[in-house]
Amino acid sequence: MGWVVINEHDAATSWDQWVSLMPFGSPFQGYAIGQYSKQIGATPYYCAYFDDAGTVRAMALCTLKAKAWKAAIFACNGGPMGDMELWAGLPDALRKASGFRFVYLRFRCDLEHRDADEASLLGSGWSRTSTTSGSSRTMVLDISRSQEAIKVGLHRSWRRDLATASSNALDVKVNADLDPAEIYEIMSSMVAAKQFASTIGEAHVRALIANRGANIVFASAANAEGEILAFRCAFVLGNQAVDFIAASSLEGRETRASFGAFWQEIAAVKDLGVTDFDLGGIDPEANPGVYTFKVRTGAVERNLLGEFEIANSSVLIGLVNLALWARDLKSRLGKKLHRP
Repeated sequence: MGWVVINEHDAATSWDQWVSLMPFGSPFQGYAIGQYSKQIGATPYYCAYFDDAGTVRAMALCTLKAKAWKAAIFACNGGPMGDMELWAGLPDALRKASGFRFVYLRFRCDLEHRDADEASLLGSGWSRTSTTSGSSRTMVLDISRSQEAIKVGLHRSWRRDLATASSNALDVKVNADLDPAEIYEIMSSMVAAKQFASTIGEAHVRALIANRGANIVFASAANAEGEILAFRCAFVLGNQAVDFIAASSLEGRETRASFGAFWQEIAAVKDLGVTDFDLGGIDPEANPGVYTFKVRTGAVERNLLGEFEIANSSVLIGLVNLALWARDLKSRLGKKLHRP
């Protein structure tokens, strides 16, 4: 049969079930993530490849990020799933489904890097991106063990900070009724204080909270007055989870609230059957604090397959990468201008 773009109604009942048949399904590829993307202005395309026997051989949740004239730009966070040899057919399927003449598709694959997989992609028409939109290095924590066993593997300073959080009698909850404006204020204040780039706006936070549940999990820690001091949000799919965003207020950092929220987040995703918890991208040089937080959990560093692109127009590839380069340059210049 080939690639088919499934309508959202049908995907709602079958998508995650089909994903469970894939050897590896990134949490970024879950049905709920497509709905979250829709609420922030991106159009989800649920793509599946069926063979002649009707068996799903490959899948990809692609989102339409931008369009102009006859060209469309798609992204596939987490990367397509299933048979890699079939992935090169995605742009044509998206072109037919969307009606655009020129289609560009970029993905960041969360599979662990293997030379054979990279060679397979490069040999089937994909190219390495000339600009990157994130780190291809991450930390993965094995949470198949009991929480007590995980605690034993924590660095002593991490255990000390967790004990401090516990001594402050924080109210730690999962998927509480959160105020999006309050959550965004915590995040934007932290971004400003630490001077790093963030693509998460208030609309993103509202959409995440609106879709929280089994696939989008929020853990939050509040003080005695009910003020949120720290939060974390994870995406979950099958036995995989990824820590997506997290932030803490000044009081939260003083009370070590983020440690309490993270510990509760682990318990929550464990209850959902998660065994491998991806703590998110790392950059020890540019963001040493986050790296230290993650490495002291006992998580193991993993190199991911990373970012690739494909299009039916070389001009479109050049324009997309030029725009991403300009955005990155603006961010770096902004940091220098605001540096004391």
